[in-house]
Amino acid sequence: MVTASQSYLQRAKTEEAPLPLADLGFFDQLNPVSYKKNQFVFLPGDPSRHLYVIKSGLVRTGLYPGEERSIITSILKSGDIFGEKVIFGEEKRVEFAQVIDDETELYLIPLADLQRKMSDTNNLCFSITQIIGKKLLKTHRRLETLVFNDAQSRIIQLLMELVKENGYRVGYEMFLPRFFTHKEIAQMTNTSRQTVTTVLNKLKSLNLIYIRKHQLLVRDMESLEKLVVSE
Repeated sequence: MVTASQSYLQRAKTEEAPLPLADLGFFDQLNPVSYKKNQFVFLPGDPSRHLYVIKSGLVRTGLYPGEERSIITSILKSGDIFGEKVIFGEEKRVEFAQVIDDETELYLIPLADLQRKMSDTNNLCFSITQIIGKKLLKTHRRLETLVFNDAQSRIIQLLMELVKENGYRVGYEMFLPRFFTHKEIAQMTNTSRQTVTTVLNKLKSLNLIYIRKHQLLVRDMESLEKLVVSE
């Protein structure tokens, strides 16, 4: 299992998802900007001037940065966009965006360039609308989980979501090369670190998951899903 995990981790670091808008020549004149792990891309109150596209690495967005009550609203990977509220007239950032992986590179698209290309290219408007629409649907599903599910179910659903979106199949199991801390999981599920620890220990005792050095292996997705209870 360790050998397989190492090979899949290397694959995750080297492969990059197809970038949205790339087929429209959007990045021909742009150079990606490198960020270090834990570096903030922007903070609440910062001027909104760019749309961001992740070339490589991981970024998290959320509310109340650096506070115990910090809430993580999304974990974004290569090919994802963020900061899209600038398109709708946001003048100052409400959320924060923070890099959570080494070797993260972002494309910064100035608002003026974006508006000019959107006025010239109908396909660009359609593509951006599709991307934002998918993000809204995902956010809506996350809110439904927070409202209608108990703490254990919220944590389990987050694990399944992370594995499906960022993981790889290893035989009959699913491998997530970059897992998160108990604090980060708590912030994404509106629970406490103690609750996260209790739930993860329970899942390990049932032999449904295996955690090693910030990597997660889900042994049985079907059995894991059966533990989700909606109110």
